[in-house]
Amino acid sequence: MPFGIENFINAIEKVVPGSKEGLKKFFEIAEECDAAFDYIGKMKGKPDQSILFKDFANFLRTAAYSASEVQTALDLPQKAIDIMSPYWCYLGLPLNRINFTIFALMVNSYIKRGAYIPKKRSNEFTSALDLKIRELGGQILYNTRVEKILVEKGKVIGIETSKGDKIKTNHVIANVSPTLVYNKLIYPESEVPSIAYRDVNARKIGLTGFVVYLGLNRSAEELGLSEYSYFIMDTMDTEEIYESWSKLQAPLGQATVCLNIANPDCSPPGTTILYITTLFRPEVWFNVRQEEYVNIKNKIAEKLIIQFEKATNSNLRNHIEEIEIATPITFARYTRTYNGVIYGYELESWDSILPRLMMMNEDNYINGLEFCGGFWRNAYGYSSTLASGSLAAKLTLAKLMKRGDKSE
Repeated sequence: MPFGIENFINAIEKVVPGSKEGLKKFFEIAEECDAAFDYIGKMKGKPDQSILFKDFANFLRTAAYSASEVQTALDLPQKAIDIMSPYWCYLGLPLNRINFTIFALMVNSYIKRGAYIPKKRSNEFTSALDLKIRELGGQILYNTRVEKILVEKGKVIGIETSKGDKIKTNHVIANVSPTLVYNKLIYPESEVPSIAYRDVNARKIGLTGFVVYLGLNRSAEELGLSEYSYFIMDTMDTEEIYESWSKLQAPLGQATVCLNIANPDCSPPGTTILYITTLFRPEVWFNVRQEEYVNIKNKIAEKLIIQFEKATNSNLRNHIEEIEIATPITFARYTRTYNGVIYGYELESWDSILPRLMMMNEDNYINGLEFCGGFWRNAYGYSSTLASGSLAAKLTLAKLMKRGDKSE
């Protein structure tokens, strides 16, 4: 599928005649949702209701519905839905549960703006952020965890690090889940209000990842690969695929990237970097015994490789020079996230981006504490996570300026 909304619509219309009008309406509503979120953000979660009804009527009409309900209402043929819907795996909920607004925003953004790959990959991205922080006078403490967020009378007064340092501050932005913060980091524990526990306990923790990283000793062309991104599903029933993520077996779907197609110089000539990604409910791995672990992850990886080979008519197994397999346990170890979760809280309609933004002024349970990252208002993904950091910084700066204390 090509980037560009018009190109995308025309490509589906060519395969599924009669789908063009429904697709155009889908993207028109998606654009309206995007504009509505910009407006709500500027209004800090307190929009003028009359403006919402006047300028964003379709946004309001669809906000409470699932992606599948709106797709059906738009009279989209099932095959057109199947072609445009594999992007749902980036959100980790089946179409009958994922909120339409967040699904539409994600698809619209991806198709409209395209995808960009740093030449030196994600390390170049984070290195650029590191450099800019230092240029602006910031300080970064690597290999240093915050062990405690110190709170007194409902207000942040400082932090304590894993190295025993205590740093006074009245403002903290936590790039970890609220579940972790309220259950492990706030000190003393008595400073956590009961509503904060009710808030996080009402939500459902999202999915964790399983990735097979392959270094292949043939070029992408020699392997017969011509696309950057492949969505391979044994079925287009998103509920069935989601259920397969709840079993200790090779899931029914994968999203696979051939990095060399977008970034030809990412590996030496005549070689290819390819990684296969799928998802699991974290609890699936709870009862895996240590002596079984390597065998289980290798079997799942092999089945995913075979699934890719069959779908693309390629031969990977005879050309594997390097292989690494990351399981939910790997993500838990390296990222220290709860159960290795790489997606935040699941985006049911009641807990999607719109309700989170509308609660912007209501869910600050501890004065001076803001959150960012995949568990918070903008949900998960690279661009969403960066946007949440920007929003958290602006909210914190606004509080600093209001107090008139720029030195904090």
